[in-house]
Amino acid sequence: MIHNSSSGQSLIEVVVVAGLIMLILVALVAGATVAIRNSQFSRTKARAMQLNLEAMEWIRCERKEGWSEFASRNGTFCLKELNFDAPGNCSSSDQFIRQAVLTKEGTDKIEVKLNTSWTDSNGEHNEEIITYLTKW
Repeated sequence: MIHNSSSGQSLIEVVVVAGLIMLILVALVAGATVAIRNSQFSRTKARAMQLNLEAMEWIRCERKEGWSEFASRNGTFCLKELNFDAPGNCSSSDQFIRQAVLTKEGTDKIEVKLNTSWTDSNGEHNEEIITYLTKW
């Protein structure tokens, strides 16, 4: 009489199950990594937008101080600190680089471009706001 027992697991079944578990774990870790990276990028982008809005409000206040002095400003300004004391491009080791470009569009109109840039593991990114300010 032949007695055939099929209790227990074969080695092939154990290897296949272990492989499937590893694939699932790798997928979960990859998904979590992407989610964390996207969350960090969104947070950084929101901060860059906040810096642009802060600078735009400051520039509007500068216009309120007096149009003639404000209109005399023309060109690119580094806005590491909120003042017009640093003309030219920014070169900084800070996380964010904030620049303003003021371009006269006539005697009573100035185009203001604010650009905040940063670099992360995915490369360089920019947030830009463009507005026009006029003499009141």
